[in-house]
Amino acid sequence: LMLRLAGAGIDHLDLLVGRRTDDFDALVAAGAQVGVTVAVHTEERPLDTAGAARRLLRGSGDRDVLVSNGDQLTDLDYADLVARHRKTDAVATLTLARVADTSSFGVIEVAADGAVHAFIEKPPPGTTDADTVNAGTYVLDAVAFDPFPGDGPLSFERDVFPGLLADGTLVR
Repeated sequence: LMLRLAGAGIDHLDLLVGRRTDDFDALVAAGAQVGVTVAVHTEERPLDTAGAARRLLRGSGDRDVLVSNGDQLTDLDYADLVARHRKTDAVATLTLARVADTSSFGVIEVAADGAVHAFIEKPPPGTTDADTVNAGTYVLDAVAFDPFPGDGPLSFERDVFPGLLADGTLVR
């Protein structure tokens, strides 16, 4: 993942890792070898999938921040994803994957133009025609966290993305 990010022009990587940092020391050294500065951020208590990102980005003014689950194996073109995000002026751009059985995933219903219509978390089989699911990589503007005050647990899947959609914020 780090090599692919470096190849896409990413030169800084923030790892949001929970409580233990020892397991990630090797990645700090590896980053230096490929020209990527790696910072490791811990959580004193679990913050769910988005809490640590909110803490890091809120008020930063950052735009076009690439967020990726660390366990994702993908051939995704990160530079292209960021370029597409910039063209849409969306606050959040999500990557999707197609699956036959969506019942174990967060399903995302999208229009033909790519705009998100609905998020359905782990729907029972046969309850939606959509076969597109959250693939775990996003491009965000830091303002995506503005509607979510506080500093505790926060979920991309259950809170941030559905909340942005409900507020009328452009999510693609």
